[in-house]
This record gives sequence, C-alpha cells and structure tokens, in this order.
Amino acid sequence: MTVSAPRRRLDAEQRRLQLIETGATLSRSLPADQVTPEAVAAAAGVSKGLLFHYFPTRSDLQAAIVSHVVAELLDRLAPDPDLLMSDQLRQGLEVFVEFIDDHRVTYASFARGVGSSERLRAVYDDTRNTIVSLIAARLGLAEPTGVVRLAIRGWVAMAEEIILDWMATDDVARSEMIELLTTSALALLATNAVPAVARSSAGNGSSVDATTP
Repeated sequence: MTVSAPRRRLDAEQRRLQLIETGATLSRSLPADQVTPEAVAAAAGVSKGLLFHYFPTRSDLQAAIVSHVVAELLDRLAPDPDLLMSDQLRQGLEVFVEFIDDHRVTYASFARGVGSSERLRAVYDDTRNTIVSLIAARLGLAEPTGVVRLAIRGWVAMAEEIILDWMATDDVARSEMIELLTTSALALLATNAVPAVARSSAGNGSSVDATTP
C-alpha cells in the first residue's frame, strides 16, 4: 500500500505568491481582466474562499497579477552598462519582444485600450513611465526635458504597436524589426539633442552610437 506524502502547508506569503503566479500563467492566454478568481482558484487547487482571503476583490487579484508580471519585465530590462548604447537598446528590445509574445493578448488589450479596467490601465501606464525613466537614466538624464520625455514615451508606444503588428503579420524578419526600432530610437533622440546621442552623432557622422552618457 502506497502512502502519499502529506501536502506541505504554505505560509501566507508563499500562498499569496502561488496564487499570483498561477494567475500570471493564465494571463498568457487570457486578457488580464478576464483572469477570474474562480479560474485562479481552480488552477491552484484551492477554494475560492481561501483566494478571497488574500485578494478580497477580483480587481485586487488582477492588479497583483499584472504588477507581478511587469515587475519581472522591468528586472529583465536592466541594461548591461558595458555594452554600446545601440546594443543595450537591441538587448532591451529582445527582452521586450519576448515579453509581449508571452503575454500578447493581455499586452494588446493594454496598448490599444481595449477591455482593460481603469486599475489595470493604471498599472500599465506606470510600467510605461518606468520604462521611459529607465531609458532616460541610461542617457544620463535624471530629469529629461518635456520634449525628450515625449520623444521617449512616443517611441515606446510606437515600439509596442510595431511589435504587436509584426507578431500578427510576421512578414518581416525579427532582426529587421529590432534594427528598425533601434535605429529609429537613436535617430529620434539625436534629433531632440539628447547629449549622449547628439555628441556621438556629431562626432561620427552617420553613427548615433555611444558607450557612456
């Protein structure tokens, strides 16, 4: 007769993380605002009552799931300071493409403003703002001007749309798409007189590369 090992009891933080990670897995195939407490509880093998103990409302659960997912993205976007600026952009774009591909249904609903709740859109907007800040910081801009902030934010929005369209059509090589986004970012920043980019552009003619801010 086989005796099953007793199930290990999770502490509060472990259980909360388990529920969030279960929801994050579901969000790969469903828009985040359609990941329900019932679906998460069933997938995690717990009762709805237990889930609601940790997340009193559906909105609380969904916001926790999306915040967890985007935190992983932001961790992975940390640049390698030893790389050229253009290579840092390419590296970041590769991470960004993989992330959107893994969560394309949810990300499309955020980026195109379809079906997302106000609370989830706030998480998305905070994420985009953080990405803008990461790019500005790498350029040595602790406080970018309004024009530069608009340029970076506009490029991030363009990158999201190009990646989503590329995934839907797949009529351009991935490397070509990455190169398009890289060169457009560097050209846009040089045009708007970002010092780290503009100095290099002026010194190298057609090049808009730089290694340090």
